[in-house]
Amino acid sequence: MEKRAFIQRLFAIALGCALIILVSCKSRQTDNTEELARRTSRPEAVMVKTVRLEPSTFYHEIISNGKAFSLRKAVVPFKVNGIIEELYVKNGQRVKAGQLLAVIEDFEYKTSLTSARQALTKADINFRDDLLGKYMTADTKRPKPDNIEILYSDI
Repeated sequence: MEKRAFIQRLFAIALGCALIILVSCKSRQTDNTEELARRTSRPEAVMVKTVRLEPSTFYHEIISNGKAFSLRKAVVPFKVNGIIEELYVKNGQRVKAGQLLAVIEDFEYKTSLTSARQALTKADINFRDDLLGKYMTADTKRPKPDNIEILYSDI
């Protein structure tokens, strides 16, 4: 009996393995949707809408990440150094030759000019004081001949 039960089990296992092998080795048909659509559809006229292409403004915005580099760079040196007070152009804007790009703060230059004018006024006052003190005249354009001798004798 045991032998018979063993043979039956062995036969069931062999039959199960053979069935699994037959099912797994069966060729499957792939779903080709294009082929199915072609077979099921009838050829009909397809309506297509066309538009005439004309130049116009492109209103769509394209957003992109990355860096852009220019092919040419222009170095714009100023004649003097200083802090920029006003800037008349934007980065990447086209400019023409001679166009005003920026204005530099002129506070230091104005104070230097004021100091230089004060020094000139002081030097002029000292010069006229020396003329009056030594030569009794403030006229530097037409000095008197007797004052000229005194002028050269001191030298």
